Amino acid sequence: MASSGRQSRGNWWDRYQHAVVNLFLLACALTFGVGIWSPMLTLTKLVLVHNTFSVVSGIWQFYLQQDYPLFVLLVLFTLVLPVVKLSLLFYSWNRPRSAHRRLLRWMDALGKWSMLDVFVVAIFVTSVKLGPLATTELHYGLYLFAASVVMIMLASHVVYRKVRRLAEEGS
Repeated sequence: MASSGRQSRGNWWDRYQHAVVNLFLLACALTFGVGIWSPMLTLTKLVLVHNTFSVVSGIWQFYLQQDYPLFVLLVLFTLVLPVVKLSLLFYSWNRPRSAHRRLLRWMDALGKWSMLDVFVVAIFVTSVKLGPLATTELHYGLYLFAASVVMIMLASHVVYRKVRRLAEEGS
């Protein structure tokens, strides 16, 4: 009888953890989505011209300026890679036993690129620092995007530990 009490508490705790991590993954996705579309910075040139950029509009500017290699690189690593990573995290959290070894390799490979988003933000901010000719004003989009990067890293850690544990148990 005592073991069934522990088991029911364990099942409740497992369901609670499962729901909390799913909600956190949803929060990661929402923060990422809002962060890439929200204003990140405003560039003011000679007090007369104001340009406000988000991650998406900043990347689009590279396309409009026909800087296609940088455009493709930023689309892949700033937009596509985080979406793929979030999708893999959600899938592996909700289906941990199916193909967990393959997912573990993919998550490990994607984890090595997770800091590239922070590098992209740093490039955006430093590329518009033009001294006395222009000033920049940072906006909430920058903070949301940075928060989404950190949140995805935390979610990756939690999900990776679970998938790793299941892989070791299956061996």
